[in-house]
Amino acid sequence: MGVEIKITNPLRRGLALTLHPGEELVFGRNQGGVGRISESSAVSRKHGTVQATDAGFDVTATGSTMGFTIADRTTPSRLTIPRGVGPVAIPFAQCSLIVEYQGGFGYLNLSVSGSQR
Repeated sequence: MGVEIKITNPLRRGLALTLHPGEELVFGRNQGGVGRISESSAVSRKHGTVQATDAGFDVTATGSTMGFTIADRTTPSRLTIPRGVGPVAIPFAQCSLIVEYQGGFGYLNLSVSGSQR
């Protein structure tokens, strides 16, 4: 079994996406399905990407002035990814990708299986 990244979005209940190495998800305000994390204009149309790798996944902050945070779901560990940074290899097997903005936040839940990381 290879690496799989399962992505869910609480705003899009019932939708999930599984990424395999080399595949990516663009997330932001103007994306469809699991990748649409907010309706707020404070969130960029293409806010960032999640890309599956052979070891797990990388994230990149693309069009936002604020970036986002990755929060490990099993410890208090967090990584802040500022605008224009990436790809950054994420070491967490269970985490949330959080975009905070004035008046709210949007997030994706990511679960990694098959990784040696």
